[in-house]
Amino acid sequence: MKQRIEKVNKQFQDDNYTTFVAVCIPEKLSVYETSRLMEILATQDIDLSNIVVNQVCIPNPINPCDQCSARRSMQNKYLQQIKDIFNLHHVVHVPQGRIEVIGEDLLVQYGAIIFGDANCWPGGLKC
Repeated sequence: MKQRIEKVNKQFQDDNYTTFVAVCIPEKLSVYETSRLMEILATQDIDLSNIVVNQVCIPNPINPCDQCSARRSMQNKYLQQIKDIFNLHHVVHVPQGRIEVIGEDLLVQYGAIIFGDANCWPGGLKC
């Protein structure tokens, strides 16, 4: 049993074999917890080089609703903190969609955003 644990620990520490991807939202507690996770993993020599920032509100630029504008205004502070704190990491912002991501088709579209195609989000990006 001890050998298995040591083997798994070595795999976690080998960044050619394993990496962690942190997922947070642009809110105070989430940014704080992601920062703590990064520190803890670093003490264990475990790679965390990618961060997904989920549920980023993108108000309609032509006719933004008050709720979306207020939410984005609040999020801007934390998006800046994320940029400052995780400046050496690959950070991807995923817009908040109008629908819940359930099922293979939507997961594929969600994955496309994470890997670079922000134009494929289902249900539109704007409020």
